[in-house]
Amino acid sequence: MSNGLSSILDLVDQSYPSQRSLFLSLEWNQINQLFKSKYDISVADLDPVLCFTWKIICGTVNESRNIKNGLLYLYRIFPKYQSFSLMPSLKALEHILDLLDQDAYLLQESVAVSVSETDYLAYVWIPLFRRLFPPNYNIRIKSGETCYPYTLKCKQDMYKNSKKVSGFKVDLRFIVEKDGREYDICSVEAACNAQADTKVISDEGKLNREMKDHLDAMIEMMGNATTTATELCGWGIQIIGASCLIRSLHLADNGLYVAIHHFDITLPRSIPELQQFTTTMSQLLTFRQHLLKSVDFILSHAKSNNKQPNSFNSRDVTVVMDGKQRDTWYTPPENTESRLPVNLTSLSPLSSLKAKLLSLACKDSLGALNDKNDDEEDRDDFGWKYDGKIWCNMYTGERSENSPYEETG
Repeated sequence: MSNGLSSILDLVDQSYPSQRSLFLSLEWNQINQLFKSKYDISVADLDPVLCFTWKIICGTVNESRNIKNGLLYLYRIFPKYQSFSLMPSLKALEHILDLLDQDAYLLQESVAVSVSETDYLAYVWIPLFRRLFPPNYNIRIKSGETCYPYTLKCKQDMYKNSKKVSGFKVDLRFIVEKDGREYDICSVEAACNAQADTKVISDEGKLNREMKDHLDAMIEMMGNATTTATELCGWGIQIIGASCLIRSLHLADNGLYVAIHHFDITLPRSIPELQQFTTTMSQLLTFRQHLLKSVDFILSHAKSNNKQPNSFNSRDVTVVMDGKQRDTWYTPPENTESRLPVNLTSLSPLSSLKAKLLSLACKDSLGALNDKNDDEEDRDDFGWKYDGKIWCNMYTGERSENSPYEETG
């Protein structure tokens, strides 16, 4: 419900009870194929030095059956790369080995002891993210269920008569700071393995809306910039224990946001799985590369004036949206009736949701779809269509100059 009311098409959740249930299987597959090809990102090749280093570490650890020997090799080469851009990646490799050596129980699918989502954040994910995004990358990772001021202002606008309004409480926020203001570029929601599916599903709908607010805030910074709204996106990470999903959200067209899945990240749980981590590392570095584009955009477009998102600390400021944007639906404050977003639909909606979704990603596909629909309207109850010269059946593909209902001479 929260996705639909926020104009979000969620292609991350492929389960049958999701938005998938609104479409036929063929339609759902077409929509997925078109949007995923449009927003697909190529995985960056891992630096040869990292590949070489990891092979040596895996070989050393496999032979000695001792994680500490892999760490000793890293410590030997750290001085050599101290001033190089590879150092954050090498530090990330160190963290993986440390986890496997000291806290391997956190990496297992079934954990024997009681573990909270805070444990996973504090020991597994925050240290990894901090190594991948050192301070010189202009990203700060903020923990502790904090709120993005832009979100708070939007929710205050929706529930103007409520005195106690709070925004989304986010487990982790990747923020860019400029002139004392915070701009969110990625949200992280965490759950532990033992938590119910309802928590994971709830986090997903919440995460999509957090990503939408990131994107909307950036779009409102654009002004006369040459960057188009379709080039921007919001990022999100959904953590489940020692695994996570990395996704992005895009404004595909007028009134339609699309959430796309990119990477399934699973950290190695044992020595034999260490060799597979190069693929995971490539995905993490690709995510970092794309997230830094949002950093560059904010640093070049955020200005010190009252129109910027993080100046929304006062109810005197109203969020004004671009023509293609739509409002986000927020859970109502306590003892307050839920309200629909004011800017939810366009004045002239397309007659077919399927036609709209397909048209955004591929005009050729839309043309073929319209031709098919026109053909189906012209066919009789048995699938036959006559174009003046040829009879054709939609079920068998049979074509004939003779009528199927008349004897031939």
